[in-house]
Order: sequence, then C-alpha cells, then structure tokens
Amino acid sequence: MRLTTDGSSQYCYIIIIVLRSRYAPASVESLRDSVAKALDSRSTASKFGELIDKHGRNDWLEPVMEHLGPFIQLQLNDMANMLEVFSK
Repeated sequence: MRLTTDGSSQYCYIIIIVLRSRYAPASVESLRDSVAKALDSRSTASKFGELIDKHGRNDWLEPVMEHLGPFIQLQLNDMANMLEVFSK
C-alpha cells in the first residue's frame, strides 16, 4: 500500500476536526475544569496532556513510571512466563 502525498489525508483530518468542534464543542466549564485540574498540584491527571501541563515538559515521565511501573512489571512477568511455556 502506498501512501499518497496529495494532501487528501490532511483534508480528511481538517473535516474531522471541524465536524467534531461543531457537533461536540468544548464548553467553557469543561475548559475551566481542565485548567483548574492542571494547576492543582494535589490532583491526579487523567490524560497525558494534563500530566505534561502539571509537571512541565521535562518532568512528566517520572510520575508516569510511578503509576505504570508495577502494572508493566506484572505484564512483562506474565509475558516471560508465557514465552517460557511456549519454548518447552
């Protein structure tokens, strides 16, 4: 499959953004809540964008690893066990 460079994907992206903003606009209250949550240092971020806003561009990786580290370790352990069973 060859990707086209004629800009049709850009036009599709623009159409999707326009339709999304027209039929599901962000309300002023939701924007205010998002800004307040980003500025509150005690709340937890639910999106990566909020996490980056809260901790800055250079310090966001450490909080992500604190929250995802145990989950990733369990998944890697399960995958290692599965590969060990398949190799026998």
